[in-house]
Amino acid sequence: MTKSQKKWFKCWESKQRKGFVHYIIIQTLMIGGGVIFGKLIGVALFTNQSQWGAFFASLPMMVVTILVVGISFNSLAWCVGERRYKNLINQQGKT
Repeated sequence: MTKSQKKWFKCWESKQRKGFVHYIIIQTLMIGGGVIFGKLIGVALFTNQSQWGAFFASLPMMVVTILVVGISFNSLAWCVGERRYKNLINQQGKT
């Protein structure tokens, strides 16, 4: 294994110990928080003050969308990470 693979392997083991649900929640909150914060900054800096009503009116739908997309995407990311982890374990066993 290369140095970067060892580093990723160790990091993934740490994520595994915390569990699938913890990973999904943390990743979704980070992505969703970034999107909402970006939209908030965009409304504050680049629109007139009349856009605040539209921002807050669209917030519930945005949160639902972020949750659906975030949970789906992060579940897929977990599966990809698990597959990579198992492949690295198999490579270690062969060498």
